[in-house]
Amino acid sequence: IWVTSYVPQPRGERLWRLGAALLALTSLGLVAAAVHTVVALRRGAGTLDAGLRALSHDLAARVERPQVPELAAVSDGITSLAAALQRSQVEGARLQQELAQRERLASLGRVAAGVAHEVRNPMASIKLRVDLARQGVLAPRADLGGIAADLSEVSDEVARLDRLVVDLLTV
Repeated sequence: IWVTSYVPQPRGERLWRLGAALLALTSLGLVAAAVHTVVALRRGAGTLDAGLRALSHDLAARVERPQVPELAAVSDGITSLAAALQRSQVEGARLQQELAQRERLASLGRVAAGVAHEVRNPMASIKLRVDLARQGVLAPRADLGGIAADLSEVSDEVARLDRLVVDLLTV
């Protein structure tokens, strides 16, 4: 026969059991909080990752703000950096177009200077010959009367060509 006898509990055992139960509940709460934090961080990181993938194709894409405040600050930073990069790209494209336009104008200026040089050289020679013919150095005095009108017209045309060259250089 089994005889059960009453064994009194030691004095503080109840208190130990209550402490152990509270410790177990606290540990369970900490584990739940850690799991919640990990899930929230993973969701936020996934949101940031999706935003970065979208930004790799389009700098104007919207980056969602995660619920975690620290990740939201990172998201805001990424958004501002993407906007600054987009502005820089637009400015770079504008400057590149402006540079190309200036290069075209410089090329046009070089062509105009070359044309002016090539036109002015023969004009100077022609004008010199006409002036000498007017003074009678090249032609005998008797023929000067008939040639004078022609030479005056040639001189006027040379002056007109010179004005055109000056206008071309101005442009």
